[in-house]
Amino acid sequence: MNITQVRYVMAIAKAGNFSKAAEHLFITQPALSLQITALEKELGLHLFHRTSKGVFLTDDGEAFCHFSQPLMRAWENLQKNMDLRRTHPSGHLRIGLGARAYANGLFEPIVRFFD
Repeated sequence: MNITQVRYVMAIAKAGNFSKAAEHLFITQPALSLQITALEKELGLHLFHRTSKGVFLTDDGEAFCHFSQPLMRAWENLQKNMDLRRTHPSGHLRIGLGARAYANGLFEPIVRFFD
């Protein structure tokens, strides 16, 4: 199981339809179906009832989604925080001052600037 498969299950559960979920996820419906089939095989559980009117979560699917909610919130927080770190880098800036900064009287004004 991987985070992508968990996202896929959540999207299908929300859309109630593989095709709509695939469109929302920007993947093909067959690729989505293959991922869900692989996940169900790995878990040994059926997550969805497939009908002509759409798909519905099984009891196992309901439990899967319930326990996946905190994981998905944590994943979204991780993505937001990493995006924030990428767009607003932080760190320490070190500035070295030579003897001339003292001799020319620049040391104090520089210190005041950074304070």
